[in-house]
Amino acid sequence: ASNTSACLMEASTADVVGAQVRVEKDIAADLQNLLQLFLPWTPTAGSPLLTAQPMELFQQRKSMDIPFMIGTVWNEATIFVYEAFTKPMKETEYAVVLGLIFGIEDGVKIAEHFPVPKNETDDCRLTAAKVATQGLFVCSTRNVSLIVSGGQSHPVHVYHYDHLMSFRKLIWGSNFTICDTEVCHGAELVPLFHPNVSSFNVTYTPQEQVLSSSMDTFWTNVAKTGSL
Repeated sequence: ASNTSACLMEASTADVVGAQVRVEKDIAADLQNLLQLFLPWTPTAGSPLLTAQPMELFQQRKSMDIPFMIGTVWNEATIFVYEAFTKPMKETEYAVVLGLIFGIEDGVKIAEHFPVPKNETDDCRLTAAKVATQGLFVCSTRNVSLIVSGGQSHPVHVYHYDHLMSFRKLIWGSNFTICDTEVCHGAELVPLFHPNVSSFNVTYTPQEQVLSSSMDTFWTNVAKTGSL
């Protein structure tokens, strides 16, 4: 570990970023942990600042007894899957990936629970994204919220965001066209922070104005008082 740290400290920012991009696209490099293809930057446990993985600490009820908000968007993992697999994923590849991540037996069960639609057998990335969304985001969020809310005095607020913004093509641009039809990771930040988009010749719909105002109120109230 010390040799790795010393090497990283001597490398330039460009070298580190370049290595990151190359490894993200190298499935063989992550065979021992394919989940890193989707989330290459995750919490580093084992330091005085973070003694264990956050999920483990939550499960052990070693978190602070404070009100907090946690949630997901409808298609959290889509953007990560499409970044990791830049080409269409065949149905056989989908089955292989599930087997490598979850094991053969559980991979088969998951494939049965998340079957590939007949019109998507030539590209199973959307189905793979559904698996990743549930496995990496939704299930862990539900697990943490249930454990924490059952063991502390302060409230835990859970949200689920599923709105496609009216000017989403402007938000995501040409590199993330899949997010034109999917509610991608981070999509809730636009109505939450409500940036001025008039210079782009677009406007929020009346419904989006209401949504943004409601979200601002909820987030602010939780930060200020702990309640919605």
